Amino acid sequence: MLSSIIKIFIIPLLLALFVQDYRHRTIHVLNLVLIIVGVLVLSYTEKRLSLHILLANFSFMVIQLVFLFLYVYIKFKRPALLFKKYIGLGDILFWIVPAVYLGFAEYVFFSLLSYLLILIFFSAFILISKRQITIPLAGVMALFFCIYLLVTWHNPDVLELVINKYYL
Repeated sequence: MLSSIIKIFIIPLLLALFVQDYRHRTIHVLNLVLIIVGVLVLSYTEKRLSLHILLANFSFMVIQLVFLFLYVYIKFKRPALLFKKYIGLGDILFWIVPAVYLGFAEYVFFSLLSYLLILIFFSAFILISKRQITIPLAGVMALFFCIYLLVTWHNPDVLELVINKYYL
């Protein structure tokens, strides 16, 4: 019951974050803080919160940042461009949201699937429209996380079951 109330609180915030990032390519910090606090409370009430999972998820976040930094450094020789041109601070801070809720395998799967779907969708969009755009990474990932919460509302282990059945 409490989980449902918290999800009802979180889902509109995730959708608002999607709209903000899509329209303005920026997200409001208060919205992000409310989402993070809401997801932390949800994780706690569903007994998903554990230190070793948090450490593993945050380690994966650091690995992503290191590879992104190395890519920008090798390609452009100017790592300062990373936050100015390629990824926003809000995008990186949004990574915290699924990291505090999902198990390690789920978090890696969610992240990689999100990136893959974003890459496919926006590549197709660029090919069709023939114009360059920026990708609202945090917003689209917020939409995917919202879908995840809705899909797992009554069966919280559905993603874990899919991962175990097909990928492990």
